[in-house]
Amino acid sequence: HVDTFICPSIYVREKLIQGGFDPLKCIVVPSLADYFSGDPTPREIGSHRKGVLYVGRLSPEKVLQELLKAWKGIVTCEELTIIGEGPQRKYLEAYATAERIERVRFVGWKSHDEVLQAMRGARAIAIPSLFPEPFGMVALEALLQGCPIIVSHRGALPQFVNQSNGKVVDVLDTENFTKTLQEACDTASAPFDNRLILEAFDAQKAFQKIMA
Repeated sequence: HVDTFICPSIYVREKLIQGGFDPLKCIVVPSLADYFSGDPTPREIGSHRKGVLYVGRLSPEKVLQELLKAWKGIVTCEELTIIGEGPQRKYLEAYATAERIERVRFVGWKSHDEVLQAMRGARAIAIPSLFPEPFGMVALEALLQGCPIIVSHRGALPQFVNQSNGKVVDVLDTENFTKTLQEACDTASAPFDNRLILEAFDAQKAFQKIMA
């Protein structure tokens, strides 16, 4: 017998309930913000930030090809930097070359500290996964570094987005995806407040919820 099922997101909880689990036994306890380095001070997303970032595995379910298709339509922006390794890297590099997609840089694996530094320097991070992510660790880390997110509408990723910190897009709609990326590139300065994120993923509140 199980007393409690701990879910990493609202999305997972809803899926368990749809599958017949007792709603009273399903509670949401996400990965916790205390684990990361985050600055809770509201700030402006300034012109010191350059380009768009992707961090993750280079594999089919992450649909990097859709990101490259959308990036091809970008008129003005710095580089799209792709951090990560995976079975699709050579294919994606060849695709970008064949399609003459400019300002794309594949940099391979980076340490966690290097990834956080890249997040602090990017205009936005794109997370186009069509796999229904149960949580979205990259999205949380990016937000805690003050980096806006552009995420797929699938899975738990949309739960991180509010009015000021990013956008949810259908990544298969190339025209709209391009428009969203271009807007991120064109934003010279914008308000960014991650206090709601820090509050939502507060370790003490999660502990109290489990012990209640």
